Amino acid sequence: MHAPGFTGSITPGSTTLSVGQSANFTSGLNSQSGVTGNVSFQCLNVPTGTACTFNPTTASLPANGNVSDTLTVQVNSKPALAPPLPFIPWTPTIGWLGTLPIVAYVLFATFIVTAARKRKLAPLVVLSIIAASIVFTAVSCGGGGSQPSGPAPPSPVTFMITVQASGAGISTPQNVGTVTITVE
Repeated sequence: MHAPGFTGSITPGSTTLSVGQSANFTSGLNSQSGVTGNVSFQCLNVPTGTACTFNPTTASLPANGNVSDTLTVQVNSKPALAPPLPFIPWTPTIGWLGTLPIVAYVLFATFIVTAARKRKLAPLVVLSIIAASIVFTAVSCGGGGSQPSGPAPPSPVTFMITVQASGAGISTPQNVGTVTITVE
């Protein structure tokens, strides 16, 4: 047997909006153990610039029955909040293919120096190392020459609104569910 109270759900669970748009969600409540009476809804964690309204503002929950309410979320301005970025440890991205030119350069320089010692070709060694350095630098530079494409578009902001219901003789507000909103 369930403790007296109600359970709920919200559909859909998420949406993407632009500034000036709104979205409707259905908030459903189910009575448990004969709980009955008027129930009101409230939103938690609503950022500045976003409105949360219910229609009707109060719903009548029948004993062992269910009731639904319409939640409207209106985005009037892009929220300033952003979720914290997850910690991602830095790892080198060049991989083993990126080290291949370096290894080839070191082997080439070692070969030239060894050959120069045997034949006393110091000017050739210096010239070869300079040439290899220029080639290595030119190849590893990555090109360029393109014009900047302008500033990157602003990142979307995602936040969660928690919906609670209270009333019907239950002393503590109970969570109905959450809605995830992404503002582009």
